[in-house]
This record gives sequence, C-alpha cells and structure tokens, in this order.
Amino acid sequence: MSLTNSWFRRALPFGAIPIALAGLLMSAPVQSNAQQKPAALTQKSGKYSVDLRLPSEGLFAEQETDIEFHVSDTSMDDPVQGPPPIVKAAIAARVTMPIMASMPAQLPKTHSEGVPGDYGVVVYFPHGGDYRLDLKISPPGGAPFTVAYKLPVGDAHAAKGRFAAPRPYTLEVVSDPRTPEAGKPATLTILIRSRDTKQAVTEFDTVHERQIHFMVVSADLQRFSHEHPVVGADGRFTLTYTFPTGGEYHLFADVAPRGAGSFILMQPLRVEGPADSVRSTHGLTQNLSDTVDGIEVTLKADPKTLPIGRTQPITFSVRDAASHAPITDLEPYLGAMAHLMLIHQDGTTFVHSHPDESDPANGHNGSLTFLARFPKPGFYRGWLQMQRAGKVETAELTWEVPAQKRP
Repeated sequence: MSLTNSWFRRALPFGAIPIALAGLLMSAPVQSNAQQKPAALTQKSGKYSVDLRLPSEGLFAEQETDIEFHVSDTSMDDPVQGPPPIVKAAIAARVTMPIMASMPAQLPKTHSEGVPGDYGVVVYFPHGGDYRLDLKISPPGGAPFTVAYKLPVGDAHAAKGRFAAPRPYTLEVVSDPRTPEAGKPATLTILIRSRDTKQAVTEFDTVHERQIHFMVVSADLQRFSHEHPVVGADGRFTLTYTFPTGGEYHLFADVAPRGAGSFILMQPLRVEGPADSVRSTHGLTQNLSDTVDGIEVTLKADPKTLPIGRTQPITFSVRDAASHAPITDLEPYLGAMAHLMLIHQDGTTFVHSHPDESDPANGHNGSLTFLARFPKPGFYRGWLQMQRAGKVETAELTWEVPAQKRP
C-alpha cells in the first residue's frame, strides 16, 4: 500500500466527492503541484461502486505501478460510515491498448491491499498512449460485473525524478564465439529472463505470427536486420547470424511473455572487425523518400508538424519508381500489410508503430498508414518492410521531429 494512497484515504473519504462518469474515463490532468491529491475515478455497476485511484504524478511508460481501487456496496450506504466495503472479492484484470488492437493483452494479477474493500493491480506500460483497464469483479455470493477505465500514460523520459525500477523481464544474448567477428557466422542464444524468478520464460504470446521479432541494429543506425530466431522447448531462441561490419550493435527483442503484454528489450554487443566510416548518429540527415526494387516510398507528412508524446497516423505513399503509379498489389507480411520500425538517434529508444487496422484499404491504395508516437525530439530512422510478389522489401527513411515550442 503506497504512502500516497494512504494519505488519500485520510484526506478524502470515499463518498465525499464522487465522480460518476459514463463509459470509459479519462484521468484528471496532472498538475505540477507536488501536493496534489491522487486522482479518483468512479465506475458503478448496479449496486456496486468501484473507485480507482491514480498516482498524483500520473502514469508513465516503463514504470511498474500499483494502481489501487476500492469496491463498495452502495445499496447499504450509511450516512456516517459510507457504503460498506466488499471483501474477499475475486478480481481479474485485463490491460489493452484499443488503438493498437494487435498488441497482446496484459493480464496482471490483483491483490488485496490489507484494508477492507481495497485492492491493487500492478501494471506495466511498454510505451506512452491511452490504455484500457478492465476489472471483472466477483463479489462473494453476488453476480460478477465488469468496469472499465481509460488510462492515459506518459512517455518514459517524461517521468523526471522518478526511480527507474528494473524491468519485469531482461534480455540475455550469448554469442558463440563470445565476441563475433564481422563476415563470419555466429550463433546467438537468446533468453528472456524473469526479474522475479530469475528463470527463463518458456511461454510467449504470438504477435504478428511469431513468438519473437529480433532486430539487429548497428549503434550508428547504418545497419538493420529483422530476424526470427528458432524457439526451443526450454524457451531458448537460437539464431545464426553474420554481422556485416564490426563495431557496436544493439540487439532488440520484441516479445510478449504469456499474459504479460508487449516488451521491447535491448542488449548491446561488440563485434570485431572493420566498421563503417559513419560511426555517429549525430550525423544523420533527413531523407523522406527511398526506392527499393522499383518501389518508391515517401513520407507524406511534414516532419515539422509531427507532435511529441501523442499517437497519430503517419502515412507513406507507395508508388512505382518509373511510372509513379500507385502500387496496389502489396501482400500481407507477418499478419499485417507492412511493418515500420523506428529508432531514435540515441540508438536505444525504439518506437512502437503498428499499421492502422481501422482502414481496410490501407496498403491496397498506394499508401501505407501506421500509428506512431514520438516520445522525444530528435532524428528518427525508420525501416518500412513490405511484401510484393512474395519478396520482402525494406525502405529506409530518416526525419527529424523538432522540439515543441512552449506557448
């Protein structure tokens, strides 16, 4: 039970200032005042009331947060004591991101907070955006009911001054030979390890037709490869890979441990051998168009208009490089019309971007639209992968998202 929420119980008894809202709920805007009371959101179902308490500082990506809530029976509301709490309820939680339907659901465990009617759920958000929390509550002797809340989550870098706890899962990559050499095959053994149990994860949700998407990216963002290691029964993934150049590489694993939601984990790896002449991401230059195998891909948005910290659609035109006619015969690749991987110039900030699945014409009309969120200003290099006539093509584009001007 957090100190903040204990203070909330003393300062604002349940029922003192109810906030009843229909449908999904937005949290109150986060204020800069450190003494601000934690936000309370109330949902009602029949005679039951569920009061969700959000931290006063808000919710942030890459932070484990214990969100507390109180369940009470309003049919027996006492004028002095308030409605009696519901104790020993069975509660199941589910966290999703509605705007990205293909993201796997997180099924976090719930627990009692030690105060009658108080419960908690520990959640982890892989990146910023609007999430949905569903709580299915089964009161003792009563019929189950469900309430839902909309949770706005800020980007990780915006959580200034907060202690960054270890992530629930870690990536462990072992190379054979231990230090791979450019131009020579190396065998990579990949483990996803639980922070709590220290054991290797053996069960994963399938996302875009694979249990793991493994990106090999040079630290200067000059080299990129999207691989799919083979998984064994013990949870170990193996990949034989030949690094094209020497230098530092960043290995990204996009995985979803069963019921835990999506994670992108990174580990650096040093490769022996000659490196590319460009060794700094500070030398990135803007390139809004690329042509691969006769396909011209162009970012249609003006990068100067792309906002920081907000999920929005970004569209690319896909045309024949010779005739400039729209290309309409793209094929599904890994369960989607295309895939877009974006990495910030720091070489470590990986941007989640999913195809816009709300438009059935997406990818069939000479354009591709993705949903992306840029957590901070700077250059971003993107690799757009699409399939045509059975062949996967990768277009590489770079643009700068400027810092937002203060009003």
